[in-house]
Amino acid sequence: MKIRPDFESVSSELTRLLVYSSQAHEFNVHDWSHLKNKEDYRCVYELEGELRYAYEKIYSTGRNCAIWISRHFSEFNDVGSYPTLKSYVESFANSWVYQVEELKKQTQHAKDLIKKRGGPWAIGQMICIFDSEISILEATAVLIEQLKESDLYKRESGQSTKNDNSNNPMSHNIVFNSPANVQIGNQNTQSVIQTFNSIIEKINSSTATPEQKAEAKSLLKAFIEHPLVASVIGGVAGGLVGLATH
Repeated sequence: MKIRPDFESVSSELTRLLVYSSQAHEFNVHDWSHLKNKEDYRCVYELEGELRYAYEKIYSTGRNCAIWISRHFSEFNDVGSYPTLKSYVESFANSWVYQVEELKKQTQHAKDLIKKRGGPWAIGQMICIFDSEISILEATAVLIEQLKESDLYKRESGQSTKNDNSNNPMSHNIVFNSPANVQIGNQNTQSVIQTFNSIIEKINSSTATPEQKAEAKSLLKAFIEHPLVASVIGGVAGGLVGLATH
């Protein structure tokens, strides 16, 4: 199955969901069906209440979970139902993915009953399949969090991303005119002053908040005052500090 073009940036994560979907389909069509109809599952109907209920619940819940995984994990290509990655990711809320602890309790209860009171061979095999599905759900919970950290999901959620700083006024490049090859030294004192003066002017004229402007100039001041930098640029350092404090 191809992944829709607008989700290409998260194709690796969605490809994994497709792998999980395919495995769950195999569980549903082959394993669950075979164990239910071709093995000794029918013996469950001869058991007393508690055992029969617990073992039937393993079959019904486990197979329903497999069906859901096989279908929902490939539905991200359904643009009508999920026009955005965000809408698809949020469709997992309150799903099987976040009911793992309850499912584990269910399978453990069945294991305890088999150990103490026995049961059909098919039930033991069903529990193994159910445990595999639970492992898929646990891995999917991690995968969902990875999708939430993707740039695509964040942009659709109105969050800033590492590749999109357009909403941060301090992120704009500051361009200024200066000699093509500025060197720090006694022969280039005027160029150094002009360069820093241009930087300060650009900061002051930017659309940043007063606090952001002050922070930027404070960082410049700390840079100029560093002993190594001061030793390189010499006496001009004092003048530059003065520029950075206005």
